Amino acid sequence: MAIPQGIDALLTLGWQTDFDTIAATGKIIAFLSEGISGNQPLIPNQQTGGDANSRASIVGRSMADGPISCYLTVDNFPLIMKAALGTFSSTGSGDPYTHTAKTTKGMLPFLTVEKFLDMDTDKYLQCIGECVDTFDITIEDQGYATAKLGMKGKKTQYADTSFDASPVDITDSPCFEFLQVAAADAKFNGSANARIQKADIKIANNVTDVFVVGHGGPRLALVRKRQVVSGTVDFIFDDMTVRDLITAATLVTMEFKMIQATNRSADLKIFDMRLEVNDPKIENDGPLMLHVPFLASKNTSAGTQITAVGVNSRAGTFYAP
Repeated sequence: MAIPQGIDALLTLGWQTDFDTIAATGKIIAFLSEGISGNQPLIPNQQTGGDANSRASIVGRSMADGPISCYLTVDNFPLIMKAALGTFSSTGSGDPYTHTAKTTKGMLPFLTVEKFLDMDTDKYLQCIGECVDTFDITIEDQGYATAKLGMKGKKTQYADTSFDASPVDITDSPCFEFLQVAAADAKFNGSANARIQKADIKIANNVTDVFVVGHGGPRLALVRKRQVVSGTVDFIFDDMTVRDLITAATLVTMEFKMIQATNRSADLKIFDMRLEVNDPKIENDGPLMLHVPFLASKNTSAGTQITAVGVNSRAGTFYAP
């Protein structure tokens, strides 16, 4: 008996045409970890029956939730940002192509997330009706970006074959994990800021369940409420520049651009950030740090609170359903 290993697993993502219909085609992506699982909680029966024993339980609603963690790459950046933000457009008649994602109104796109399980008899675990509820991006001091997508979905099912017999494999696409964001490409309030030690960006789509009465049924739908873009930025506190922006209640922008090569890049820009009042604290004998929470809002000219722009060799049809 072979012991199934995560090292042999594959993760395939495909766009669905609606909440209920499994995708027809997909892309295999590299990932750090994932935790999507079907779940149908048991509801205990606490009625008294003349002793301390529980009565027979019943089953609750079925769902398929969990996270996916990965590094951002040239090829997966547009796909991930389309899933997280909603509005997506591509320009270019040949290499390079520019892909832009930003906040939209209405529902987010739905995905099939399929896990290939390398067993004695191989199986495919298909997570259907998945959409991005939360999306966290961490920019480390080494300069690389880690993304974590919190997914909500309709259900899971097992299959003997993949929903796509020949998915496009983009796991060999060069990752950004060892590429540093140059000082000139870490911008705060429109200018390069060489004192950013770390940034955590959190996108909350506030996806809400829609259930109707029915024994143990899956979600009828998922509805996104108003999106919130927030996070924190850690600065080395060696002058008053950022603290003065806080005092003046200045709305600022923040931008991180990761460049792999000419016409191979990913650019994340957050608009109209309001900075929360905070002061440096002497927590140890290391450098003084200023930990600044923020909330972003819609920028009138940009028409969004956050944009993601990827430049690569893939035409826009590569990211279409």
